[in-house]
Amino acid sequence: MSAQPGHASLFDFVEHGLLRALDAALAEHLAATASPAQRLAIALTSWQAGRGHTCLPLAALAQDPTQLLGWHEIETRPARTEAPARLLVLVQVLELADLQADGHYIGTGPGGSPLVLERGRLYLRRAWQDECDIAATLQARMAASPLIAPARVRAALDAVFPADGAASDLQPNPQPDWQRVACALAARGRFAVITGGPGTGKTTTVARLLRLLHKLEGDALSIALAAPTGKAANRLGASLAQALAGLPDFDAAALPRAQTLHRLLGMRPQGAGGNDRVEPLPYSLLVVDEASMVDQAMMARLCRALRPDARLVLLGDKDQLASVEAGAVLGELCARAQAAPYGEACREWLAAASGEALPAPAIDARTLDEHVAMLRTSHRFDAARGIGRLASALRSGEDAAIEASFATDANTQLSRSRIDAADFRALDALIAHAAAPGERAGYGSYLRLLAAGPGADFAHWTAELLRAFDRFRLLTALRGGDFGVAGLNARAEQVLARVGLLAPEGLWYPGRPVMVTRNDPGLNLSNGDIGIVVTDPQGRRRVCFNTGEGVRSVSPALLGEVETAFALTVHKSQGSEFEHTALVLPETQTLPLARELAYTAVTRSREHFSLFAPDPLTALCGLQPTEREGLLGLRLQAD
Repeated sequence: MSAQPGHASLFDFVEHGLLRALDAALAEHLAATASPAQRLAIALTSWQAGRGHTCLPLAALAQDPTQLLGWHEIETRPARTEAPARLLVLVQVLELADLQADGHYIGTGPGGSPLVLERGRLYLRRAWQDECDIAATLQARMAASPLIAPARVRAALDAVFPADGAASDLQPNPQPDWQRVACALAARGRFAVITGGPGTGKTTTVARLLRLLHKLEGDALSIALAAPTGKAANRLGASLAQALAGLPDFDAAALPRAQTLHRLLGMRPQGAGGNDRVEPLPYSLLVVDEASMVDQAMMARLCRALRPDARLVLLGDKDQLASVEAGAVLGELCARAQAAPYGEACREWLAAASGEALPAPAIDARTLDEHVAMLRTSHRFDAARGIGRLASALRSGEDAAIEASFATDANTQLSRSRIDAADFRALDALIAHAAAPGERAGYGSYLRLLAAGPGADFAHWTAELLRAFDRFRLLTALRGGDFGVAGLNARAEQVLARVGLLAPEGLWYPGRPVMVTRNDPGLNLSNGDIGIVVTDPQGRRRVCFNTGEGVRSVSPALLGEVETAFALTVHKSQGSEFEHTALVLPETQTLPLARELAYTAVTRSREHFSLFAPDPLTALCGLQPTEREGLLGLRLQAD
């Protein structure tokens, strides 16, 4: 693109670090003959999509472009920071506030234009269509409620909940049994969201929901279980199988295997094209776990693939990190979940079906709200102390409560340590620590088991080895640098070698933890699966993975894209839990730390959480929630 007088070219934006080369190339491809403003509009909308937003709000762009576009976070190249050039860029961006639909490059609805302008927001057409498809699909499902008489649900619900959990008579109750309410709400219609923090019983609730629907529908019930990642799918399947095992009214052996959404939808590898199903999925019930990780494009594919009469149940923690790709679907669906704003008719139905009296909400009810249930009681954490208290403080953003969490914990569940580039001693000591169960774990425990060898039972030894490794994990917000994944993995190898627990010679050394970074259907391994390199009784190197159906060993020669996994990004840790996690934060944040990232890191811990940072408390105080631009919530909340 050649620059016109008074306009910087898209190449200039890329050189400044204000656009990706991908954004500029997309604009040139879609609108080679458009005006500079229209091409810039496409490129900036694509830039925002790369930052997680589904659209570009023009009014906010005019008000503060550097803040909206995240340019204040970018260190530009010294040679390109002349004031006149930067001012020229900003003037050109501000001109976009006056963009109007032209029917060719910018449309206002269905059509072939690369951009869609709606309610002062610019969308790339595919993102706009995805948002509209999700809204239309969910609205159609919500319109069908209620599907069943509450008396039938009540009779079946009392049978699947323990006797002491059933409500015999309606009594005003400030703390309803939200698991019962969630099951009734999911049975009521064809769409439901069950949200809640770690340990609030989401999987237990779904196990009871499966029994409930089996009692109501019998053999007509056909189930699919899915999650965004292989690790999350394995955990969902294993948890449900355990919860349903031995029950007389449900054959746990007939429970379908949980699978990734990619596999459920028959999606081809990235870049192969043709990813949308033609035939509807054959199931009458689809349960999707870890829904906070599902981006808008994937949710749209899922909605297009469902049978019109199928039930869709989404599970997830609304306070966790949003998806890596654009969109924050679960967050928008659950924006009002805390208030439980059910209308009078809905409350009456739920009371009759669940036996739980729900208080009148303080805000007006809307249709979407009546399809969302929030579980509130954690059975993993004490909300008044330690991890539970810190997680609550991070959710609310109360700095005083964050400080009080550490101050009053007496170091039983929480610890904080100062580190900097010259002093990693506290972190090094933890990495090499070998602890008994219930104590703060490090990597010493699994490496001592590795050194002891397999004995007579190789399969049992590898299973124990994987369990021991999963007691502890290093987490970080970054990929690169000494405080990122690359630096921490190298540091862990050095520390463990120095104390004689590891001999990191060659690529496939015994004890090396590796994470699969690309789905491998041939090996039935998914992106995010973690294994450990061992030497088998025949002297061969193998990589052992826990697939949810027992341990499998794979020859390293068969593995494709993997990386060392002593340390993970917080994003990669979603869907996992460990006895002890340690979050390591850098001396300077290249990107601001999001409140959801800190919350997700803390809640990966079952028993202990350690924070390592140059100024630990300051690192967690003043965090802001991530806000992603989009209209999905408004489309669904409009009554």
